Amino acid sequence: MDDIENRINEIADYIRKKRLEVPAVLFLEVNKPLALLSGGLVTVAIPFLGAVFPPEKLKSLSVILSDRKHIETLIKTIESKTKEES
Repeated sequence: MDDIENRINEIADYIRKKRLEVPAVLFLEVNKPLALLSGGLVTVAIPFLGAVFPPEKLKSLSVILSDRKHIETLIKTIESKTKEES
C-alpha cells in the first residue's frame, strides 16, 4: 500500500510540475466510472509501453487506475498540492 501512496505522490508531483492539474483532474473525474477498464488497458499495454516506460511504474499505474478509491486519492492529492502551491 505504501508503494501505491508513493506512486500517487509521484504522479501528482509530475502533473503539478507540468501545470496540468485541471486537465488531469477533469480526465480522472470523467473516467472514474471506467476505472476497471482503464487499469485493464494499461495492463494489456505493458508489453508495448515497457519499451518506453519502466514496467514497474506501469504496473502500479494499472493498480491505481483500476480502483476508484485510488483515483479519488490521486485527485485529492493533486488538488491539495495545487492549494499548497497557491
